[in-house]
Amino acid sequence: MASSDPGNDPDKMSKKDRREHMREVARLRREEELKRKKRNRIITQISVVVGSLAVIALVVALVVNTTAQNNRPGPANMLSGGIQFTGAAGKIEATKTAELKAGATPVAHKPEAGKTNVVLYVDYLCPLCNQFEEANIDSLKDMVGSGEANLEIIPISILDRLSQGTKYSTRAAAAMACVANYEPNGFLDASAALYAKQPEENSSGLKNAEIDKIIRDSGVKNDKITQCINDGTYNNFVTSTTQQALAGPLPNTDVPKVTGTPTILVNGKQYSPPQNIGWGNTNDFFKFVEQVKAS
Repeated sequence: MASSDPGNDPDKMSKKDRREHMREVARLRREEELKRKKRNRIITQISVVVGSLAVIALVVALVVNTTAQNNRPGPANMLSGGIQFTGAAGKIEATKTAELKAGATPVAHKPEAGKTNVVLYVDYLCPLCNQFEEANIDSLKDMVGSGEANLEIIPISILDRLSQGTKYSTRAAAAMACVANYEPNGFLDASAALYAKQPEENSSGLKNAEIDKIIRDSGVKNDKITQCINDGTYNNFVTSTTQQALAGPLPNTDVPKVTGTPTILVNGKQYSPPQNIGWGNTNDFFKFVEQVKAS
């Protein structure tokens, strides 16, 4: 049954009641609009606060991660910034050392009297380093294995600018630091394998998974190396070692600093081949070694 109350039907209201009714409707609409705006303002404020907290959390996480990276010690067996090999009776062994504490100065190996002490500063993107490696590493290993020489390899990263932003030089050197830490006696084989697959300069270089596969295919088996490579565990160590090499002074030599790779030191004397011969000439290098030994 329909209601007969004229207060519920604007058509049956008096002119005065209709005006009051319209004012009341307008008031209610204004109140509802004010409430809506207030709700939206609160939502916006909450969103801003939540967004700010998310940004703060991200910044804190980045700071914590960066701090952890900066405070991480270097790899075991690279206290000098590089890894040294000695030998006897045909057997080559990596020299075991403690980790280099974060921010600490590298501790150089003391040259061993009566031996030829060879130090190589190398970059795994450097084609001249590859030429030297291919021509001379086997003969150097023979010298080390016979007890005639000690060999130290110091991987640095001066060619990151030539890998399209991927920092291949740093990643490759850091991967070799992982090998030094977890499986040091596999370092020489892994290093040779990485040179054999060396990417071209001005390319993006190899991906971490490719570096890891090359190292594993060389015979290195420690499972922790994969995670070490993927985490960039020793990236900062490589950067620090590189900065120290570029700034100098270099230990056990009058050569003030590294100005390019390879930098080859034999009993503290720097080897630089004649320009017309290049870095891949075995006879020229070992002629230099004999000259240094005789001096």
